[in-house]
Amino acid sequence: MSKRAVALAVLVPLALIGGSAAQPWLTGVSTDPILGRATVTATGGQVVPAAPAVLLVVGAALLALLTGGARVRQVGGAVVALAGAGVAALVAGVLAAPGDALGRRAAELAGRAGALVPVDARVTPWPYAAGLA
Repeated sequence: MSKRAVALAVLVPLALIGGSAAQPWLTGVSTDPILGRATVTATGGQVVPAAPAVLLVVGAALLALLTGGARVRQVGGAVVALAGAGVAALVAGVLAAPGDALGRRAAELAGRAGALVPVDARVTPWPYAAGLA
């Protein structure tokens, strides 16, 4: 596989995941006494705070893939594969319990970090796009 093909194979999903992290993943309505009946929205970066770290790891692995020797490219490829599995696991966690993820965000907005506010959550298409990348 050429370096150009490797770069495209890594950069396209990297850009999609990075771009989707800034988009709203969850939206819903809270009935918390402090927040009142408020609409709560959370971006991918807010519900999956590890996403920027994973993107940094993939970026570093891409540099290794493009500049390293054969052994370094093997390790870089393994790191990219593991990071992809990590992203899939993080997204699956949000999709498995969107109400909990958005409830934690609503609790932060209410000033109760670590708590969980009941929220009727709806999932946007962005986490699915990140998970498929």
